[in-house]
Amino acid sequence: MLAWIPIPFLVVCVFFLLRAETAQPRDVRGVRIWKPTATIMAIAVALLALPQAKSILHVGLIALGLVFCLVGDVYLIDGDRPEMFMRGLIAFLVGHLVFIAAFTVAQRTSGVLPSLEREGIVAAVLAVLVALLFVYMREGMGEMRGPVLVYMTVIALMVHRAVGGLDMNRLTLGPVLAVGGAFLFLISDAILALNRFVFPPDPSAPSSENRDRIWVLCTYYAAISLIALSCAV
Repeated sequence: MLAWIPIPFLVVCVFFLLRAETAQPRDVRGVRIWKPTATIMAIAVALLALPQAKSILHVGLIALGLVFCLVGDVYLIDGDRPEMFMRGLIAFLVGHLVFIAAFTVAQRTSGVLPSLEREGIVAAVLAVLVALLFVYMREGMGEMRGPVLVYMTVIALMVHRAVGGLDMNRLTLGPVLAVGGAFLFLISDAILALNRFVFPPDPSAPSSENRDRIWVLCTYYAAISLIALSCAV
């Protein structure tokens, strides 16, 4: 139960973050305070799950992945600058690789046997989704095509490994939360990429940009919260 304590504080942080992000003009100081603080709350959720963890390695990897997300969050505060966006992309890429390792450890710890049929179907669906999204965004990405394709492939693999931890004969809450978090992460990043490469913000319509930020942030913080909570149940 200790792991649930930071959740209300995380919600409050996200509320103030959304207010700072949607202010006119954008409240950069508020974003610098509330964005990393919200992610730190998610890290605290994972760390507080350690005493009841079946696998300390699994929880440790989840916490480490969230630390890389925190680094990415800090860089993306100034994500309009290409160099900061690239640094944020790399930080999240490493974070996803760590999550892949964490989900793999969780699967082995729980004794879930690989289902080649299920995992093959999931891999095929994710490959089609990534391919369609990449083709749709391709013209607007320019020199970012290679890095973005690598990132999309890794996050799809992260979702795949989360699904691999499900025991369809005996569903438990932890793996279900991990799958939900992984899918929400994919959705959040897809919205962010589409807004950057296909539908860039219209300076004459700030309300549209605010709406996009709300969707990205809400799905992102829901994602890392579920991934962190998957350690605690």
